[in-house]
Amino acid sequence: MGGILAAALAKIKARNKVCKDACRKMSDKSTCFKKCKIDQIKGEISIYQSNMSKCDKTKNPEKCKAYLEKKIKKAKVQLAKAK
Repeated sequence: MGGILAAALAKIKARNKVCKDACRKMSDKSTCFKKCKIDQIKGEISIYQSNMSKCDKTKNPEKCKAYLEKKIKKAKVQLAKAK
């Protein structure tokens, strides 16, 4: 389970860095960062959902799926607040 989550976290951090670099060049940084944050959260949800199928290959698939579902739920709450 650790490998799956580490890969997901690396993808999320990479997206965040690209987004921040792009916003630095814009005049309306606050709107850009807000849009970036929303896109990042949507990407995070997508990554967690796509990794759900990999849980079947772990020692404890139920625990892995429950953990990812918890992360998805938390991200959806953050998404609602960001909008």
